[in-house]
Amino acid sequence: MKKTLKLLADFHYYLKRGYGIRKSWHLAKVTL
Repeated sequence: MKKTLKLLADFHYYLKRGYGIRKSWHLAKVTL
């Protein structure tokens, strides 16, 4: 549960920064 929350937090952080969006999306697809 905590790991999932951390992944979501990291993903949200990347989206907020607008940094490495393509990379973040790739990571999201891999983890889902």
